[in-house]
Amino acid sequence: MLDLDSCTAPRKEYFEIPGKNQVQFSIPSELSICQSFDLVPTTSENLEFTLIAPDGTQEVKPAGEPLVINQAGKHKIIGKPLTASDLCPTSKEFNVVLVDPVEFEPILVREDCFGNRTYEAEIFGRDPENLLFTWYNEKDEIVSEGIQLIPISTGLFKLDVQSKNSEACPIPPKEFIIQEPVLEVEVSLSSTKLCELKPSATISFETTFEEEVTDIYWRRFEESGEITLLLEFKDSTQITVDVPGIYEASAFSFIPEIGKVGPTGIGCELGRNSIEVDVTPNRVTFQIPETLSICETYEFSPETNQDLDFTVTYPDGEIVTKASTETFILNQEGIYTFFWI
Repeated sequence: MLDLDSCTAPRKEYFEIPGKNQVQFSIPSELSICQSFDLVPTTSENLEFTLIAPDGTQEVKPAGEPLVINQAGKHKIIGKPLTASDLCPTSKEFNVVLVDPVEFEPILVREDCFGNRTYEAEIFGRDPENLLFTWYNEKDEIVSEGIQLIPISTGLFKLDVQSKNSEACPIPPKEFIIQEPVLEVEVSLSSTKLCELKPSATISFETTFEEEVTDIYWRRFEESGEITLLLEFKDSTQITVDVPGIYEASAFSFIPEIGKVGPTGIGCELGRNSIEVDVTPNRVTFQIPETLSICETYEFSPETNQDLDFTVTYPDGEIVTKASTETFILNQEGIYTFFWI
């Protein structure tokens, strides 16, 4: 510009250069995650996101698809238009904290004689106040959100435990089976014959649901009305007796570690049965000579027309059992005692 004297003089003039708008999206400023987390930035625009992890690795995904986060530390996300646009990219940073997964197990902690049970999440020293518990029943319905579960049904149950202040761990819930409670078993007793001279009678115990029976108690009812508790036979499924009478066996479930002790303190009774053992007047018949003269060894078998087994006690105390169709080798001097069994 020239003034009146034809001199050049400066002049200041302002004008505005409009800036472009930036793309819009939102992410949390801090994340607590367990192992890994799929982050989907929130936006209504058609964008492409680049995730830059603390170790420098990059992952590019279009809007709506998850970006996998599995490192602790500062992360950066850059959002830019997926197609040609007047919008400028936006860069945002956020911090990631890695949280250890919760170690847990569903365990049975209490059961009574009526089949009522209580399960608990074993969390190995973790503070339950910092955890979220979710129990699912056989229909996949949530039935408890506390550390304990008192089920009212049976089947395949599941337990999920997560940290309160972090995103959920990508670990499936733990499954466990709740069986129908066994409140009663059938007890059956059978006995061999009790003979006047021998052998003793053998009483055998059998039951349904054997795995549920932890304790077996035996009693004998005397003719006088007295009841004798046979503690020497406790938990035996087969006993040998020499005294006639009525013998009774009772089956119990005793698991003190879950409080299954019953009203008497010896467990929950599941079943009982009794059997009468009498001395049989019938005797088997077999013949043996009163004396035998042998030369070194002799093969001998008692004479009988019955299918029997014999037990022979040799002079030196050795006991040998054979069928009546077999022979005994007699090779000692002295008294041999033959019993039918």
